[in-house]
Amino acid sequence: MMERRLVLDASALLGQDLDLSGGGFVLCEEVRAEIIDERASLALEAALNEKDVEIVSPSDDSIRKVRAAAMDTGDIVDLSDADITSLALAQMFSIPIQTEDYAMQNVAKSMGIKWISARQKGITRLIKWGYRCSGCRKQMDGPGECGVCGHSAERKAKRG
Repeated sequence: MMERRLVLDASALLGQDLDLSGGGFVLCEEVRAEIIDERASLALEAALNEKDVEIVSPSDDSIRKVRAAAMDTGDIVDLSDADITSLALAQMFSIPIQTEDYAMQNVAKSMGIKWISARQKGITRLIKWGYRCSGCRKQMDGPGECGVCGHSAERKAKRG
């Protein structure tokens, strides 16, 4: 087995010609299932056969840590199981993750996980999200309907 050096999110495998030769790439089964693009799927399967990519499941403890961090930043509503599992792998192995997903980058940043974005600039600062009523502006704990006026919550970046 090669040294693990980078976790791949589905966005890392889609829309670009990623060179998987040389090995050291890690991903979870949930990401593998998201790859439905034929070209990306064939490239991934070839890399798996060559042992350049390894499919790994993270520990339950790593998943709990990612979920807690995502709750703290407010990004939990934007993360899929594949996103959480991928971040958990990066946390568990203390290696960077390649992703174009801003919510994943934000949670990674909050946890001290290095991230790489190949196609866009990526986030520039950590954002913590909060919710407030779109009608009366009351601060809310999460998405849903306001208990005061019945309007829906809107997500806003917290100040400070």
